[in-house]
Amino acid sequence: MPSRQRWRAGLDQNSGSLQIIFREGTPSRDPQVLIIAPAGYPFQTVEERVLGALEKQTGKTIRKVEITSEEFENGFYPSTTVEVDFTDGDSEHVYFEAFDDGDFLSELHEYQGQFGRNTRIVITRSAQGITID
Repeated sequence: MPSRQRWRAGLDQNSGSLQIIFREGTPSRDPQVLIIAPAGYPFQTVEERVLGALEKQTGKTIRKVEITSEEFENGFYPSTTVEVDFTDGDSEHVYFEAFDDGDFLSELHEYQGQFGRNTRIVITRSAQGITID
């Protein structure tokens, strides 16, 4: 299907995150497509996705992340600065742009509920897997 037809059909909107397969012999005005989600998301937990995003941002393997709440004009939300312990023994405060953009907020609300003044979430990687407390 030419790109203009794909655009009109809304098929190019997230082309980096979806695999689109067109079936042979279908009319171009009524395409039958199979859309396949990429491996991982949405089958990853929020803790796996937060660790993955932070590891991509820092370039290091993370052992533990501590997320605290911060008060804004319209309530409490995850702080954009998180405390990170790396597997190499280093520890630092990292600005996490994803929280500034509101990413992971709905999933963290599912786990935590509304954030309050002293909300603290700890995500830990161990030999048993990734846990959230």
